[in-house]
Amino acid sequence: MTKEEFWNSIIISDEEKQKSLFYLKYRGIDEHNYVRLFLESRTGRKVTYSEIASTFRYDKRIRRVIYKFIGILEESIRAYVANKYTNNLDQVEWIGQIKNEQRELFNRLDELTLGQLFNQIKKLKEDRKYLFDYLENDGNWINKDFEAIIELRNQISHNRFILNNMKLKECSIGDGNGSLWANLLNLKRFLPNEVKQKFCDEVNNCAICFGKKYDYQVCGDVPVEIIINI
Repeated sequence: MTKEEFWNSIIISDEEKQKSLFYLKYRGIDEHNYVRLFLESRTGRKVTYSEIASTFRYDKRIRRVIYKFIGILEESIRAYVANKYTNNLDQVEWIGQIKNEQRELFNRLDELTLGQLFNQIKKLKEDRKYLFDYLENDGNWINKDFEAIIELRNQISHNRFILNNMKLKECSIGDGNGSLWANLLNLKRFLPNEVKQKFCDEVNNCAICFGKKYDYQVCGDVPVEIIINI
């Protein structure tokens, strides 16, 4: 697809065409067209360039919030395990990445990937209900829900468009499928209680547009059909 073909498929002014050149170069024409098709499927109408631009920025704001709170989740798990078992190493069945090391426990935990950290938590069955309170009555779903968080982080880490990401995994909450909404609810329930509401507030506030930072940006509201609230 050429930029002219893309422009002809949307509602766009001559001024916006000039501003769009920067993003068409660095985000790609095909990705812009992907977002156009996504928006058309949700709105049922021809969309504007400002709606596409606002959707890209909305998507980025959500990705930043997710990355931040997955980091908080990782830190809280490492802290819990280190605080409880640094002086009681023989009470735990450790995964190989920890068992085969001789350094302080926190240093060993700090080098684990998120997947490895979850593998260790799976072995701490009595601790899981203290780390994740929802598991007390719903513990059978833990492997599925862990895997969903790992894939969510992978997609975020690679800066992939997340609002319509088909690689997200199914989890046991929400609509039970791999939607971003369900994955956000899943992440929320794994978070420490003290930050759950803050996570919801920051996700919900992502729909607010605070104006433009650069001359080549176009201001516009996020289409209501794609806004996610948790």
